[in-house]
Order: sequence, then structure tokens, then C-alpha cells
Amino acid sequence: MALSSYGYVALAVEASLRSLPSRLEDAAAILGADWQARFRYILLPLLLPAILNSGLLVFLEALSNFGVPAVLGTRSNLPLLPAEIFYLVTSWPVDIALATSLSTLLCLFALISLYTSRWLSVRGGKAAFRPSVSKEFQLSRWWQCASWGWFASLFALAVLLPYAAMLFTSLASSFGQATSELTLRHYTGIFSPGSRGLSALWTSTWLSFFAATFCIFAGGFVAYVNVRSKGPYNNL
Repeated sequence: MALSSYGYVALAVEASLRSLPSRLEDAAAILGADWQARFRYILLPLLLPAILNSGLLVFLEALSNFGVPAVLGTRSNLPLLPAEIFYLVTSWPVDIALATSLSTLLCLFALISLYTSRWLSVRGGKAAFRPSVSKEFQLSRWWQCASWGWFASLFALAVLLPYAAMLFTSLASSFGQATSELTLRHYTGIFSPGSRGLSALWTSTWLSFFAATFCIFAGGFVAYVNVRSKGPYNNL
């Protein structure tokens, strides 16, 4: 769950870094500040809103994630909130009251996290700068190798290994047997006309498209109001 969500933080912090002027760091370096002091007293306070907001997205996604807890959590005897809500309303005896209570807690956690993030961002300070030309630092040969090794390991853990495992499992004729053969009959069944897999794929695609379109307009309006409005709709 963490490996699938770290991109939110990476993209948000990268965008904020590109918008920060380098003159602040240059002035601090002229006055004798080392890179640790520049990071602690200049970069970190200015990046705090982006870090908190992207961290909030990761927290809310992990908190409300259903797929991973439903598939892996129950097998590991690890009950998580979304999966428990689902089982309470789909398993006998159905307990709507308890499921509603857990759903209320889920919404409450989301609201508390949202306003805590806003409060910390305000306390951390706000600043608007014009984008500047990014400064490149030449790494030594050892640090270049270490950087490539780090990103290669991260790519292998986040992309290669999960997809390789899913691909091998999808091609196995029977799961859990050492003598299992590789076959394409599962994919043939998915893309057969009238199959439930093809219907689910089409439904998920168009629902996701309309959801993304709605969120673009709604989220863009909320962002515009939060930044430009001084009225009662601010901090929407």
C-alpha cells in the first residue's frame, strides 16, 4: 500500500521544489550555512504544505483502501477498517449499526486529518515565489552508483516484483501447485464477449473517467476559491 502511494508525495514535493527560487539558498550559502542548515531552515519550512497535503492523500488512501485489506488482511488475520465494514454488511448476521459506526469513525478520521494538515500548513507559513532555474549538483561517482542502486531497488520493489508475481499467478493453470502449467485461458475468458470480466472492465473504465472529470472541475473550483477568495467559502 505504501509503495503504490509514494508517488503522490514525490510529485507534490517536486512541483514545490521547482517553484522555489534558488536565491534563498544562495544567500544562506554566502552567509556560511551548510546544506543541513539550508535544508532545515529554508527548504523544509517552505515545503511543509506540500509534504503535509501529499502525506494527507496517502494517509486517507491507506485508511480507506479496501482491495489490499480484503485480499491480504483477512488471510493474515489482520482486520482493517474498510474490509470490516464490508463484511459487517455482507456476512450473516448483518450488523448495519456497527458498520455505520465504523464508517462514521472513518469519516471523522478524514476530517480531523484534513483540518490538522491545514492548521500545520498555516503555522508553517505560506510563501509564493516565481519559479526559478533549477540548480544541478554534480555527484561523485560513488554517489551516482548509490543513487542508481537506490532507484533500481525502489523500481524493483514497487513495480517489477509485484507485476511479475501477478503475471505469473494469472498465467498459472492452478494456484498453489508446484506442477502448475502456464496458460492464457484466464485472459481468453476475460475478453470473451459477454463475460463478467469484460463487463467489469468497461464499467470501471467509464465510471473512473466520469469520476476523474467531475473531480477535475470540483477540485479546481475548490482550489480557486481557497486561493483567491476571502469570503465565507474559504477553506472549503
